[in-house]
Amino acid sequence: MAVPPAPPVVPPPAPTPVPPPPAPPPAPPAPPPACAYAPPDKAITSAEAKIVLVMRFMVQPP
Repeated sequence: MAVPPAPPVVPPPAPTPVPPPPAPPPAPPAPPPACAYAPPDKAITSAEAKIVLVMRFMVQPP
């Protein structure tokens, strides 16, 4: 009765490196200085102005 050959020795896998923790998000940019002619609470963008104009034309009474 022949003795079966020993199975090959498999080295244990190397431990996977732990990724470094993600960097904290950058601080938000400082708000732009308030314009003298347009207070921040009443300033609207050009896109908002276009929406207002479109809504005014669409809601005209028949």
